[in-house]
Amino acid sequence: MITRQVSCYCQRQSGARSVDMWRAGGLLIALTTLFVGGCAESAGTAKPVTLAERFQLGIGESALVAAADIEVGMQNVSNDSRCGKGEVCVWEGDATVVVWMRHPDGQEQRELHTARSQGPAAVTIGAYTVRLVSLLPPAVSGYTIAPDEYVAVLQVTQGIAGSDEVQ
Repeated sequence: MITRQVSCYCQRQSGARSVDMWRAGGLLIALTTLFVGGCAESAGTAKPVTLAERFQLGIGESALVAAADIEVGMQNVSNDSRCGKGEVCVWEGDATVVVWMRHPDGQEQRELHTARSQGPAAVTIGAYTVRLVSLLPPAVSGYTIAPDEYVAVLQVTQGIAGSDEVQ
């Protein structure tokens, strides 16, 4: 458990500041942060959203659905092979959005897909479903999307995940 939390902390921090913290003897502060905050990408800064509301998250952002007691954060886009706008493709392509979710039973990381044939677009947590509605921006031929440009449109609803397609 500690190894997982430390790796989450190391993934969250970037640049010399995090290295300096470790070198300057900030280990106790870092460990306290880990035990209190877990692996939440933006502990304390989650934007509040309502149940069934569609919301947007960039990489490193999170949202709290208080009615469901679920916090959802966007970790990254680990794969994007979507067919570019205006192209004719023999395969539909897929983008994989990695999200983390904190809920009353713990915390987990899941992959949500834009192409249902490649994996789930939604995951059920207790009595609720976290669904990837769409991924922005759309793919464009000849243009590589930078990580900070990605925005996942997500929705948390009450009920079990269905087979809705991602837009």
